[in-house]
Amino acid sequence: MPLLQPLVRTQREFLLDSALTLALYALCVRVSSEGSAVGDRLKAAKLTFFAAYPLFRAGVKAFSYSFQKYDYGPFTRELHETWDELRWSGFLDVPSGSGQLALTDDGKRVADSFLHDVLALPENRMVITALVDTAVAHAKHPTWQVIRDCYAMTVVPVGGKEAITVADVPEGALLTKRLKESAHRSQLTAPDSWLMQLDIDRRSNQAQGTPQEELVRLHTPELVGRVAAALERRDRGEGLRMSRDYLLAELDIAGSGSS
Repeated sequence: MPLLQPLVRTQREFLLDSALTLALYALCVRVSSEGSAVGDRLKAAKLTFFAAYPLFRAGVKAFSYSFQKYDYGPFTRELHETWDELRWSGFLDVPSGSGQLALTDDGKRVADSFLHDVLALPENRMVITALVDTAVAHAKHPTWQVIRDCYAMTVVPVGGKEAITVADVPEGALLTKRLKESAHRSQLTAPDSWLMQLDIDRRSNQAQGTPQEELVRLHTPELVGRVAAALERRDRGEGLRMSRDYLLAELDIAGSGSS
């Protein structure tokens, strides 16, 4: 089965994919302690799949990527479109070949704003938990181990009934797809004002060709100060553990527990 052509996503879906991908990579950077580096393209793609698949299976409309089984596991053309967009917007460094994807300073600020202003909303608990669980389980591992873990992952292909490992999925089979409005059980809640500001910022960066310094001062000074203080505590090390519970607590996700 040939690879699908990229789906035409709505503007809202495109912006949410960009923000979710940045937020996931920011969490992975926190856990791995690798500066700004997320990993190479293979690792970054698999990390995205690890986060997107459980949300898709739960019927949560968050990511709009259509992952297919391909060489080295799940692959989606839409993610490559998102990488290109994030690079052009000045949020993500995407080198060619086996280079390491890395968040820019502007990308980190956008990710932190999305984590604290959008994903920390109580109704988005399932989404932020999927991102945190992915970062904690896989971010520290090298590419070869992430690929191995991905092949060993149990999935149910789209349209299938039996759970099988990714390794046993036929090439070209769909593993996730964009959920239509009538098909999802719940969806990511994101204020239109936040997405509008993200769109303005990315277009401004693309027009100027250089990142701006103040991309995500989108809300109150108090919120900006709280985020800055949390990041400063993290950067100082102050005995903070990059665990699932710590990350959820830092993002003020009430009642994270073990669910």
